[in-house]
Amino acid sequence: MRQGSWFKPLKDVEGKLAGIVSNPLYIPSDNISRLQAELGRHEPRLALDGGLNGMDDLLHLCNGAALMLRPGGFFIFEVLIF
Repeated sequence: MRQGSWFKPLKDVEGKLAGIVSNPLYIPSDNISRLQAELGRHEPRLALDGGLNGMDDLLHLCNGAALMLRPGGFFIFEVLIF
């Protein structure tokens, strides 16, 4: 187990990972106030806000995953289309 910001703690395994699984922030900032109560009122905004169009963290992960994965590796992530 490693702790840190994004891919920084994994520099020693760059290009060697078989796969990455992620549940990134993907809700556009303006949509958070319209979420179902069980999400919007019970989760901290920090756990939901994906930026202006919801893609901020996903784009960062895609760029990082390309460097971290070995040839033939996989990247799985969850998104919700609004």
